[in-house]
Amino acid sequence: MMNSAHLRKQAQQAARTELARRAAARDGLLDFTRYTMPNYKPGAHHHLLCEKLNAVERGSITRLMVFMPPRHGKSELTSKRFPAWYLGRNPKKQVVCASYGASLAQDFGRDVRNLVASRRFSSLFPTVTLAADSSAKDAWHTGQGGLYASMGLGGGLTGKGADLAIVDDPVKDRQEAESPARRAAVWDWYRAVLRTRLMPGGAIVLVMTRWSPDDLAGRLLDEMHSGTGEEWEILSLPALAEEADPLHRIPGAASGHKPSRSRNSPVSASLSARGNGAPSISNPPSRRKVHCSRRA
Repeated sequence: MMNSAHLRKQAQQAARTELARRAAARDGLLDFTRYTMPNYKPGAHHHLLCEKLNAVERGSITRLMVFMPPRHGKSELTSKRFPAWYLGRNPKKQVVCASYGASLAQDFGRDVRNLVASRRFSSLFPTVTLAADSSAKDAWHTGQGGLYASMGLGGGLTGKGADLAIVDDPVKDRQEAESPARRAAVWDWYRAVLRTRLMPGGAIVLVMTRWSPDDLAGRLLDEMHSGTGEEWEILSLPALAEEADPLHRIPGAASGHKPSRSRNSPVSASLSARGNGAPSISNPPSRRKVHCSRRA
């Protein structure tokens, strides 16, 4: 009898714990990521990124730029977990995700679709389902009328709107970033395609590794500073801390994350550049330097 009562008490406690975890996962992106990816180990920069993305979902931030080096987990949160969580909370809204290549964008679309169809997602948002005909990776609907679409930069959005538009690394690497023609093509696509499809009150999230001061972020910041563009919230998390670091690291301190490094990666390049007193290549300055997370 005592053993039975003890087991019943344990089961009740486990049920309360599970319900609390589910409530937290429905309410915040970081807890959603932990719930749907049990082995996930967030760093301090992931906590800060999730806070900003939570604010985007709430509508308190409508334009967000995130600057981080490669291999720091920005796409896992921004382009996979965030769209799924956003649609769980807003199943009638429309989400568009773009990246430098159609294949990568389709991979994002497949991962988000599979997450929405998963058992763990259903336990959090039981009324949110995929539409019966949602078999494509790059364009599918929720059963409630919402939309997810992914594309490579340069693709069209005819017939689609966006309550949330995510641009994840508009250029592939340094070679593309150093091409004036490629930078012009990205700029033209953003202005003529993506920006024109944004719904009233919609949000844009631009997450990227910065290779050039004349990249998409640099041009948008120049417009903002000249008074001709939109106001952007900026979260800058370079591999090595600069002044006014949002993670409160001392200047020159590393992020604590251990990305894989190659000789040609902007992470390793920023380390060698810093030794010469040069700016971090993973977050080069625009014409007006932006160091930290703030409403610019």
